[in-house]
Amino acid sequence: MPSVENNTPLRLSLIGIKETGFSIRPDLREQDIENIDWMIGFRPILQDESRIAVEVRSAAINTETNIEVASCSVMLTYTVDNIDEFVTKESNTKLTIRDHLMLNMLNPAYGTLRGVMYARFAGTLLELRPLPLIDIQDLVKAAKRNEAAAQ
Repeated sequence: MPSVENNTPLRLSLIGIKETGFSIRPDLREQDIENIDWMIGFRPILQDESRIAVEVRSAAINTETNIEVASCSVMLTYTVDNIDEFVTKESNTKLTIRDHLMLNMLNPAYGTLRGVMYARFAGTLLELRPLPLIDIQDLVKAAKRNEAAAQ
């Protein structure tokens, strides 16, 4: 059982996986994907007193035209027996989630997104351009920096 720095055990169970979005330009050409960059984002969604979901989205952006050529998103839902130890609801739109929980939710969510994208892009020009492996801690850190900059 994973634990955190103050020895509070994390009791987390995956209970649902859902593809929430997919798009690819129907007129996609080879030159559209010569210079693409993957944009990655996530958002946690508190569902009730013991369930939380995380939606992860990625979009392929042509860096020359700044046009989105494809995107995909998935949502993984978890139960957290002791959710109050890890999640604080600041307002109706703001949650504070301890890094340990966020990392444990994002790792499988990002892996699932990569797999769904691999399957969905099979047979298209993007099939040889998989979503890259990343360090999930860097994704969480970047989200915190973006949030701080927006305040």
